[in-house]
Amino acid sequence: MKIYHIVALIFTLAFLSLVSAQEGEMILVKDSDYIKVYKIENAWGNLNRIIARSTFNSNYMNLFCLIKDHDNHKNWIYANKGGYILDSISPWQRVYYAVSETPVLLADRDFVTDVDLTVDLKSKSLLIHSVGNQKYKPDVPDLVRIQMIDSHWTLRKIDEIHTEAELNLLIDVGGSLPDGWSICLLPTTPSIALKT
Repeated sequence: MKIYHIVALIFTLAFLSLVSAQEGEMILVKDSDYIKVYKIENAWGNLNRIIARSTFNSNYMNLFCLIKDHDNHKNWIYANKGGYILDSISPWQRVYYAVSETPVLLADRDFVTDVDLTVDLKSKSLLIHSVGNQKYKPDVPDLVRIQMIDSHWTLRKIDEIHTEAELNLLIDVGGSLPDGWSICLLPTTPSIALKT
């Protein structure tokens, strides 16, 4: 093996260990009401990834229909003021727009995402992947546009009447908050996070 191959291997290993050291481990931060919430610190730059998991006494297609019912999101998604489809590219691809409400004194947020639906018959799963697409709709006055969002809903069929749901979310809500306020934005119980 030539010396430059060895040097390249050493630099590659050093880089990989540096990258893995920067991304934190998955830490359980909440476990109540049959919902587990995990956090991965520094998953993308200084942003943390949040992963929520729960098992529901429901067929996975019922949960999928609930998620797909955009007009109803304001009734069960925490801080959602409303959302709608901007464009249906195909039955499996859409462009979604929503507005999220924030506490008093802060501007509400809005976002546009490209949504891809994928069915994995082998694992009996349905994946809903949303990635920010800020160029699709002009900014709205008095709202702060969320520039970066990467959201994965995974619905795994356990049996005919049980489904495991996982939300894997990486988001930069934009704007700025006074020190210590970000903890106030988190719902204190899953029953608040899911309004029903």
